[in-house]
Amino acid sequence: MNKITKKILQVALCLIIFYFIGKIFFDYRVEIQVALARANYPWLLVSLGATLAVLAFQGYTWSLLLKKSGQNVSLRDSFSTFFRSNIVRYLPGGVWGFFSRTYQTAKLGPSRSQSLFLIFMESALAVMTGSATFLLTQPATPYQLYLNILFAILATGAAVFLIRPDYFIALIKITFKKDLGIITLPKQQLLGISFLILAQWLVFGLGLFAAGRSLNSIGLSQIWPISGIFAASWVIGFVVFIAPSGLGAREGALIILLGNFLPIAEAAVIAVVYRCLIILAEVLIFFFAVWAGKKTPPPIPLP
Repeated sequence: MNKITKKILQVALCLIIFYFIGKIFFDYRVEIQVALARANYPWLLVSLGATLAVLAFQGYTWSLLLKKSGQNVSLRDSFSTFFRSNIVRYLPGGVWGFFSRTYQTAKLGPSRSQSLFLIFMESALAVMTGSATFLLTQPATPYQLYLNILFAILATGAAVFLIRPDYFIALIKITFKKDLGIITLPKQQLLGISFLILAQWLVFGLGLFAAGRSLNSIGLSQIWPISGIFAASWVIGFVVFIAPSGLGAREGALIILLGNFLPIAEAAVIAVVYRCLIILAEVLIFFFAVWAGKKTPPPIPLP
């Protein structure tokens, strides 16, 4: 593929992705208009600031995973690659972000098998800590037992993968008939990264709380359970992987769980507003990641 053809494909992919992002805002335009008409803008800025901070923290966590597995990738390169690939998640199908980050990270040195393995580890850490955050923060509700069982199963499955990744590696060897040279992380390092991701859920909870506070819907006493609610909605959106970036599944779970505190209509507005703030934060940090790249990178990495 020559440079001109590749550039055209990258620009086309960029336009397609931003079409789907724009469509999200268009589909939710009524809820956004209602929210903006009554919003407390300082609280919206707090929500956007918290979301930008936690997204940057996610980029740092990815660079930490690369470093701890012995990969010689700079913080700037890993950060830039993470967020340039992250935006691809908005393509329908839900798996393009994995492919894109694997491809782009491999260009920095790590093998594709190592990059993909680290993405699986990152996802397992997020599912485990997100499920644990929900289990530790929620008050009793009529259907709490069923949710507790669901998230306990998810947390346990993710923990098994993290504790015994050799089972997964052995399966890969059987499948591909060769050793792909995958490097695992010591368990004590995984534990440290788990606490970092756990902190991310709390900051996401602060962002969701501030979004609700901007609409005068959420009280200070609810900030702790709201962190668990967001974490649970993310896990559900991740498990329903066919949806682009968990869209629909995540908002549905968020609305239902927020319904423990708020009227459903109010919960729906908050869910939509915070989803839009997350998208805005991801777009802003995407352009920053492109600017911060060591070389002038393509606007969108091909998946």
